[in-house]
Amino acid sequence: MRLLSKLADIRSGLNSGLKPDLHPQMPFLWEDGRNVRFTKGGVAKMLGWTSEKVHLVVTGNATMPRGGIAYIDGATEEFHFGNDTRIYTWDGTTLAPDAKAFTGVDKLWSFENWGSWVVATNGIDAPVIYKGASYADLTGTPPATAEIMLVNGAHMLAFNTDLDAKGYEWCHEDDIEDWVPTAANAAGSNLIREFTAEIVAAVPLGDNTAVYAGEKMAVVSSLGAPFYFGHKIAFQKGISVYNKKCVASVGDLNIGLGANGFFLTDGVSITQLGEGEIADTWRRDVNPATYGKINSYHNSFTKEVIWYYASGTATEPDKAIAYNYETNTLTFQDHGRLMAIGSETTETSSLFSKPLAIEKATDVLDAWEIFKHNNGTDADTSAMVVYIESKPYAIEDPDPRNPQTFEDFIKYVEAIKLYMGIFVSKGIKIKIGVKDSLDDETYFGEVTQLADPTIPIFPDISGRWIILRVESSELGDDWELQGFAVHGSMTGGPPL
Repeated sequence: MRLLSKLADIRSGLNSGLKPDLHPQMPFLWEDGRNVRFTKGGVAKMLGWTSEKVHLVVTGNATMPRGGIAYIDGATEEFHFGNDTRIYTWDGTTLAPDAKAFTGVDKLWSFENWGSWVVATNGIDAPVIYKGASYADLTGTPPATAEIMLVNGAHMLAFNTDLDAKGYEWCHEDDIEDWVPTAANAAGSNLIREFTAEIVAAVPLGDNTAVYAGEKMAVVSSLGAPFYFGHKIAFQKGISVYNKKCVASVGDLNIGLGANGFFLTDGVSITQLGEGEIADTWRRDVNPATYGKINSYHNSFTKEVIWYYASGTATEPDKAIAYNYETNTLTFQDHGRLMAIGSETTETSSLFSKPLAIEKATDVLDAWEIFKHNNGTDADTSAMVVYIESKPYAIEDPDPRNPQTFEDFIKYVEAIKLYMGIFVSKGIKIKIGVKDSLDDETYFGEVTQLADPTIPIFPDISGRWIILRVESSELGDDWELQGFAVHGSMTGGPPL
């Protein structure tokens, strides 16, 4: 069948991210979407997850997990995570509470590996250590409390301790039980006097450590003997994080979220992410009372930092916003997690080959469930509901000698041809919408189920502005849209 001429052939800009806060006449393509990711080639359905079907009955919101870590010691692999009263271990088969009790209330945990041991702190109880059997108080001369514990070389550093909320301490070289400075050891402490608020977060920044307090960030560096550690203020204002789980380390960068919005920094400059594009939509959606429960992790396989947050009146994270640092895009996801950790290895680990996350179970009352992400294409055993919707598009003249935008012309859309990089589906649903004015409601024609990506869609619809919406909601669906062509003709000038 011979089609009418192409009104548009879109092969670029498919991976430009969601920009719901921009006016449609600005140069962007996608206005709305859920559960997609922007790839080098275009826009694709996000990866799925599977449940490990492990349940532990708990009581009330005060006992939700707020942090965890991968523990690997030879052939032993365990997933450790903590809530208000206990630390739990899962070896891939058995989920069990440790005997050590804690007294925190909605406190975020900081876990850190120390060789074949694990050190953990919740900021209110004494730091504890796991040496392969069970958790116990860290002995010797450690801080009485610490918000964050972080390794740098041969030292463990503790931030926001009982010594000072604006300072940090470090242990003697290779001795995590020796923290009191003497002439014979390499322990020490520093106060960041430029800080006017307590330390909220500390994360690796390349070989250094980025430390966040109020709207300031300092960089702590190893100096060697006799001073061991020092710091300098990187930013006096304009950078912040809501809590210690809101910023992720990605190589020589930090990617975070705070009162100043989404950001990326190398310690020299700050790049704001999504301002005027998607950040305002997120701010309208998040429940401000739950900033302390936002948690993030780095998904190195998909090149994303993902923040889970509570929306509307929700009290626990029920949605996510993801930043892809490879395509510099932000997008929304319709699921929440109480906490998540990235994969530790790719091939060698049976337990940590993919990211792990924890969420309240849906099939067992008052229980948790462990999920393995980047696994399959579905939301465990349920189909994932996915969509991407373009802005109202006026269509631009493809002739470079006479460029113009046909905003004032009504178009007859005879056919839409999709260019698919991946297509495994029982039928992706395509909707073509039109409107005569940007203030009008969108009129969508009949839904077309695309069973064969090589066959054009015939919406037989006319309008001044064109909207493309791609949906999928079947088990096993997988797709990547790399472009589309619009066939049709101009049928007249401005509507009356």
